[in-house]
Amino acid sequence: MTPELPRKRIESQAIELMLVWRDRTGPAVLKPDAIQAITELNRRNYRLGVISNTTSTVELAGYLKECGLNEYFQVVVLSAALGRCKPSPEIFWEATRAMRLDPARCAYVGNKIVNDVVGARKAGFALSIIIEPVAAPREAEKEPADKPDAVIHELSELLDIFPPRSNQPIRQSRL
Repeated sequence: MTPELPRKRIESQAIELMLVWRDRTGPAVLKPDAIQAITELNRRNYRLGVISNTTSTVELAGYLKECGLNEYFQVVVLSAALGRCKPSPEIFWEATRAMRLDPARCAYVGNKIVNDVVGARKAGFALSIIIEPVAAPREAEKEPADKPDAVIHELSELLDIFPPRSNQPIRQSRL
């Protein structure tokens, strides 16, 4: 945003500058059925995490807390903190390591073929799911391997994909 200023001068204010920029572009808007879908997946004993390409290490955590959703996510992996971004498999692996899960037992829900489907496939995830608004179809797959396993239009459709599970504690993989 300010390439003419010396890096040392803006580093201490980078987070604040980024938040001012985000406020200018408008607040993030939670999908209408997000809270219901996330709480139900949690009730069904699914373990949830967030993998996000971000420019900030504070914005998403604050947003999840503001929405009352932070308690449902066991791990939040941010590209700004990790130094790797989607579609690099490292950001996906970091989430699976933190949750002590085998990537082959994980699913990823995203909104971009190039970042989310490609990244989840590179990391060895079992499923890749794309959410696309009905009015704004996703970009086309460039390769057959880029095709998502499922396409949904509302987060509540995840409840059809992930059925109720037993209330038994989930055994963690040893990686």
